[in-house]
Amino acid sequence: MKNILKITRIKYIFILFFIGCIANNANAWESPTINIIDPTANTVWNTGQNVTIRWTSNFPASANLKIFLYEGNRRVAKVASFIPNTGSYTYSVPNSLINSSLYRLQIFDVANPAASVTFSDFFTINSGSPTINIIDPTASTVWNTGQNVTIRWSSNFSASANLRIFLYEGNNQVATVANFIPNTGSYTYSVPNSLINSSLYRLQIFDIANPAASVAYSDFFTINSGSPTINIINPTANTVWYTGQNVTIRWTSNFSASANLKIFLYEGNRRVATVANFIPNTGSYTYSVPNSLANSSLYRLQIFDVANPAASVTFSDFFTISNSYGSRSSLPTHENVENSGQQNGIEHLYISPTPQLAGTISKVIIQSSENITAQMVISDMTGRIVDQKTIELTKGDNQIDTTPITEKGMYVLSIQTANTNKSLKLIVVE
Repeated sequence: MKNILKITRIKYIFILFFIGCIANNANAWESPTINIIDPTANTVWNTGQNVTIRWTSNFPASANLKIFLYEGNRRVAKVASFIPNTGSYTYSVPNSLINSSLYRLQIFDVANPAASVTFSDFFTINSGSPTINIIDPTASTVWNTGQNVTIRWSSNFSASANLRIFLYEGNNQVATVANFIPNTGSYTYSVPNSLINSSLYRLQIFDIANPAASVAYSDFFTINSGSPTINIINPTANTVWYTGQNVTIRWTSNFSASANLKIFLYEGNRRVATVANFIPNTGSYTYSVPNSLANSSLYRLQIFDVANPAASVTFSDFFTISNSYGSRSSLPTHENVENSGQQNGIEHLYISPTPQLAGTISKVIIQSSENITAQMVISDMTGRIVDQKTIELTKGDNQIDTTPITEKGMYVLSIQTANTNKSLKLIVVE
């Protein structure tokens, strides 16, 4: 009986030992695997650059790895030999390599090469120094203190590279813009309020791994110490828009052309239309006046920088929008209209465009109920006659070209007959 119990205990101990071996060596039955994280298919290396190779694996950090570089199916360089399985390795890309997008890495465990070998995606190596091209700011850029601005650049190296950006005023470094940011091609920066007015600012951008080879400077540009401002040139207090008409809004500002603006239309204190949304700060915008607007002389525009609405918001003068002639399908859309009923054959008087550009012509539409001879006179606001000519009108619509006016300003255009004088306003802008 004792012998039976002894044998049973031995079997039980052996079974427990066997189960423990299975539990402790479960991973030994799993094939070793390596997953290469970097480089990827989007990676670009440059010869002479220091790059970081990254991977994960399911075996010990004490394992020894080898890394080779292939171009297509041809091995071109030994990257590392018998390095510990730490998950990363810094490599200096040889200057002797040619340009190609068929490079890839091979990594494997020295103790298990056949089971563990893995390849990266194909990636690119450029033969030459890393370069950065700063797209924005440019020589025409204006920043304002307190403004959020977007810096943009392009480069010929990896998006995983880390960059630094410094701001210089002349030769003096005045601010660290960004530190250890990825090479994404853009960065949003809040311009410090402490900066002084100057047109000698410029940015310096470089790859931290290759500062001497990659450093680049922007053009000199301007930073203004103060709030961004917008000045609306057109419309003015004398402006008349007509529903259905295409009009040009004009403004100036002291900040970057790359800024995004919004424009709203108000009638009194009530916002009635979105004119433009996220448009570049180009200084002008063409707008089609909605047919739904009511007659009013209390319209005005609001324009502001989307990034700095509170600081940059501005309003135009109050101006007029009329829909009196929006339904006249037989006539073109006009900015200035005279209509006081039939007088000696002249029924209606129109001019388009107004404002007109200096040195160009406007077209005057004269609607007459009979054949008649008239004088067309253009005079400035002092009464000085700028142009005068005799015109022969026939029954119906008559189209007459004005003489080009070279000086900007406000003028009066009159159509005079023997018994009447009908006038309208002509605005000339540069």
